[in-house]
Amino acid sequence: MSEPACIVPVDCCRVSVIVKCSEIVGYRKDEFTLLAKQHAVSFDKMPKQPILKGPSAGSNAMNVLAQMIGFVVATDFELAKQFYGTKLEFRQINEDDHGMTFDVGNGCRLRVTRAQSFTPAQGTVLGWSVTDMHATIRALISRGVEFEQFNLAFMPQDELGVWAAPSGDEVAWFKDPQGNILSISKHQNS
Repeated sequence: MSEPACIVPVDCCRVSVIVKCSEIVGYRKDEFTLLAKQHAVSFDKMPKQPILKGPSAGSNAMNVLAQMIGFVVATDFELAKQFYGTKLEFRQINEDDHGMTFDVGNGCRLRVTRAQSFTPAQGTVLGWSVTDMHATIRALISRGVEFEQFNLAFMPQDELGVWAAPSGDEVAWFKDPQGNILSISKHQNS
């Protein structure tokens, strides 16, 4: 029988460790004293309750992560703010010297990190699942988003940039002002 897992933050390093819930509840002080010392965090600062509960007993899944935070890099903050805030209509939550954060819906956030120089990745860095590809594309085009046409023989796209995969899934790509490749997709099995 699989035991539920939990995420425990280690305050000083802004990281989390994944442990069995019994290690937190039943053996907490013994198991975490060493961990706390290694990371210079007193046991008293450790959370009293698990932050996230894993799957129920008997489940083989280990999905203990929730509320994803995506990251992209930008050198021009005003262009990034206009793109993510106005064109994609994400609500900006905060901004500081290091970046800005947007609420992108469904409990997820996007952190745009400030950099002096940057070379975009060669593949998709963020993507969103949608229910109607063509309606979503038309809405985004009306806000000034431009969709990519790759003109690849093995990956034909329609006039709006949608590629239909052999599985029946559909994908279309666009870029932010920094050149980060973003996508929207519709999946047959979701």
